[in-house]
Amino acid sequence: MNQAIKKSKILIIDDNHTNIDLMVEILNQEGYGNFQTLSDPEKAFETINKVEPDLLILDLMMPYVSGFEILKERNTFSNEKWYMPIIVITASNNPSDRKRALNLGASDFLTKPFDLNEVSLRIKNTLLTGYLLKREKLLTENLEQEVIKRTKELEEEKLIAEKNERKYRKLFDSNADAINLFTISNGVPSNFLESNSANLDVLGYTPDELKSKNFKDLFLDCSRTSFEEKIIELSRKGTAHFEIDFSCGAKEGKILDVKCSIFEYDNQEAVLSIFRDITERKKYVNTILEQIKLLKAIAWTQSHEVRAPLARILGIINLIDDDLNESLDEEIREFLKIIKISAEELDKMVRDITDQTYTYRDLEDLINKND
Repeated sequence: MNQAIKKSKILIIDDNHTNIDLMVEILNQEGYGNFQTLSDPEKAFETINKVEPDLLILDLMMPYVSGFEILKERNTFSNEKWYMPIIVITASNNPSDRKRALNLGASDFLTKPFDLNEVSLRIKNTLLTGYLLKREKLLTENLEQEVIKRTKELEEEKLIAEKNERKYRKLFDSNADAINLFTISNGVPSNFLESNSANLDVLGYTPDELKSKNFKDLFLDCSRTSFEEKIIELSRKGTAHFEIDFSCGAKEGKILDVKCSIFEYDNQEAVLSIFRDITERKKYVNTILEQIKLLKAIAWTQSHEVRAPLARILGIINLIDDDLNESLDEEIREFLKIIKISAEELDKMVRDITDQTYTYRDLEDLINKND
């Protein structure tokens, strides 16, 4: 701070060269090196605007242009970013002159004849005050700019948040799955906070009706232990995934796939629950599984009941081929050869069909795993 003050721009305007020389000597002794002097008051306004001093030391009583006139016009050469304190030099002890100078914007006084220590201290204190005021103003301007910048950022973030809110609200409302939000406190779920319109088709309740219900109300057919296990799993893992048999009133029962996830909602921990009707999918899967079982049964029949007589036929043909082949005429041997080839082809076909049971078994395991 002291170094910054020593580098301050100082302008001395006084028609008395003796006063100027004395002031210059004081400034040099105190280490001020950035100062200028002016003995022609008629050039005062031009010089002040050119130098833009951090401190103006001004004599009040000068010919042509007095210090009072310069003080009176000070607002014409000072701008918002340029603060210029003014110390006036006067030999007058007239209180009215001092009052007038203060009213016109003077910061302090130096009385002739000068007290060197007093001059030094008043210059130092005035420059320090000016420095602190400039620094405070700069900090204020920076703060204002930061506030403007942050306000703009917040407005942009708000617009983005509102855009995302509209986007997710649209997805929330248009989703075909029943979606509900609720909180859990000490293992007890709250009433549903938000619900989309798909709840009417999936669960049989409108969003307004669900506001008076909670997650547990949808599991009235489940045992208390089963429900608590699901809540414990959700609290421990942050997610839970299961299926339930669900019925609402006199309507036909459904099979629902339920997924729950804990997330941050309005600065609190909430649960997003998604209910999907998988009744038709279950029926379709069960139909496929039944067909697979039927195909496996057919393959088993072919393997054990069709191949048995084929094996006997092949055995007899092989016996004849080994023991009676020489006693048979050529035509009979050719017929036996055709019968043997056909029987072997038929056996291979049965074995190929039987091998497909492994494919059915793998498909059945895959369906059961993903279902």
